[in-house]
Amino acid sequence: MTVQRGSTIIITSLVLYALLFISHAYAGPKRDWSVSPLIGVHRPSITHVNHGLFQAPFAGTSELLTATGASSSNLMVFQNPLQPFNPGPYAGLEFSWRLDDKLSWIGGFASWQASSSGITSGVVPFQRNLTHVIFQRTATFSYNEVFIGLRRDIFRSTNKYRLYGRFSLNTLIDIDLRENMLFHFKIDEGDRVSRSIIVESQTTAALLAEPGLGAEMYIGERFSLAIEGSYTQSMRKTYFRYATRNEDFKDSDGYGVFRTPSTRSDNGTMEYLDANGVDYRPMPLEFNGWKLLIRISMFY
Repeated sequence: MTVQRGSTIIITSLVLYALLFISHAYAGPKRDWSVSPLIGVHRPSITHVNHGLFQAPFAGTSELLTATGASSSNLMVFQNPLQPFNPGPYAGLEFSWRLDDKLSWIGGFASWQASSSGITSGVVPFQRNLTHVIFQRTATFSYNEVFIGLRRDIFRSTNKYRLYGRFSLNTLIDIDLRENMLFHFKIDEGDRVSRSIIVESQTTAALLAEPGLGAEMYIGERFSLAIEGSYTQSMRKTYFRYATRNEDFKDSDGYGVFRTPSTRSDNGTMEYLDANGVDYRPMPLEFNGWKLLIRISMFY
């Protein structure tokens, strides 16, 4: 998984940054090329994840012993909604090449990640008896990104600061969503049984357009500090195309039809369960959303 992507990129960026500083410490300030660590926050919409999948319950039919000892089958719907993702950390590395006094090519790579978790408790059928359960649910979403585009000066004060606009085309690769559902069933006093469901979904090649604005202040001849705001816009629908599911529920647990919050459809895309626990619905991925970054550049 990609839990440490952001920190790994930051460390790599700082090492590269130090090496470039040493190798060019005695060179003249040309400002034709630059390398820039990026760090900030991003909040893509991911509407069908935040407001679809995260509201989906754990559901299914379960057997329950009656007072006469007979067994009946019932529809069980157990809710544990998650909060929508908060803005997640975004970190990467950008390179630029100045074409003329106002225009530069830009390109680079970055990573983003966010998570959400929830816990609830209740009484559900388990092993044919009503049983108290604690339900813990966690979701982690992440992706890697590569981008290429242009940056153009709007206003510039030589050797002091500049205001600029930028536009890039971004491709998201290695898009991952991991759902971890853990159930603790209380059978008797002090006796607990745990069951888990882990779903990992992946896809790649989401295409975005990203316009933005920024302000940059030069620090000496070699460095600059910039603040950028931008907005990402998905250019086509994307779906999770691959998923693995691991679970350790057993036949003796008494469940018939088994409905997890997400599943893979007949056409190979991931779907989420509606709030009633009956039907599955399509889950397109949308990455429209704002981004706020700090960029530290070294010129050479």
